[in-house]
Amino acid sequence: MEVDFVTCPKCKCKNWIDIPNTEDKTKFKFRCSRCSYTITLGSCAKCRREKAWVQTSGIDEKGGRHPVYRFQCRSCKREIGLLIDRV
Repeated sequence: MEVDFVTCPKCKCKNWIDIPNTEDKTKFKFRCSRCSYTITLGSCAKCRREKAWVQTSGIDEKGGRHPVYRFQCRSCKREIGLLIDRV
């Protein structure tokens, strides 16, 4: 399965900083590491289903230099990835 990496719509950067959300576990927020643009994972661009994202992998401490968060849509199985900068 091919992973689509999320790019910043403002500066086209692919590196993100995780913004933890303790109140609502279904919302995932990330901030661009270059221009501080904030995104929230909403509906899937392929099937348009709301709140369809399920996290399939997170930060592995023994992983590479840039860990990757992977999310998969529950309905169409599309997979997206976010390169996370460690702060």
